Amino acid sequence: MPVEQKVKSATVGSALAGAIVWALSEYVFRGDVPPEIGLLVAVGLPALLSFAGGFAARHTWRTDAEALKVKPYVPPPDGS
Repeated sequence: MPVEQKVKSATVGSALAGAIVWALSEYVFRGDVPPEIGLLVAVGLPALLSFAGGFAARHTWRTDAEALKVKPYVPPPDGS
């Protein structure tokens, strides 16, 4: 089963965020990252890049016959 482009983009964004967090820690803060900044970068940056990657990627349309069928709604039986 192929992976949708939006999922691929969000995954790349998360991986890239990890590399950016490491580079900031290593080269900008020289290993002494203030806790407030570390938390903000470690939590916010991956979320932001994943969202941006998923938002910017094109939607992958499903082409398999089963996905294209519209199934009628069947209400559950009474008493369940």
